[in-house]
Amino acid sequence: MRFLLLFLALLSASAQALNDQQFQISYGAAGITGLQHAGDSYPTEYVAPGRALGDLTVRYRSAGETAWKQIGAAGANSSSAP
Repeated sequence: MRFLLLFLALLSASAQALNDQQFQISYGAAGITGLQHAGDSYPTEYVAPGRALGDLTVRYRSAGETAWKQIGAAGANSSSAP
């Protein structure tokens, strides 16, 4: 549940960045706004300027439950998984 609350906080945050050894990711309320491969010989931005990689949606379920829950920037709702 803590992860879910942290995830929701990230979705509502203003522009942020995540960096690791392989990728540099920028994101905001609209979704992922920047994606680059770290250490690339020819720095390439894989998201067009002024665009975003849509509304991020996460599906999850608690241990012992059969119904999946879904959450994204638009809010939470429940759905069943086949």
